[in-house]
Amino acid sequence: TGLSGGVNGYLTPAGAIGKPPHVDDHDVFVLQLAGGKVWKLLDDVTRELAAEVVLQTGDVMYLPQGLPHHAQAEGVESRRTPSLHLAVG
Repeated sequence: TGLSGGVNGYLTPAGAIGKPPHVDDHDVFVLQLAGGKVWKLLDDVTRELAAEVVLQTGDVMYLPQGLPHHAQAEGVESRRTPSLHLAVG
């Protein structure tokens, strides 16, 4: 028993998608540390786009367990502006 958790860091090149659409088996807090990222939140039944959220440096977002999602770094590769976020959960 007790509490457990972890922290993952995601450094994503400009314009790239870090991971394909997925669900997490735990609640996650996203802390956007650098650059921007567009989060696509999907309907948990149809997997169609339900909402789009843009995080910029300093923003925080809560993702509940089981919510399908994926994220894409803002910008274009030629500008070389990566996006960095931490997932805490």
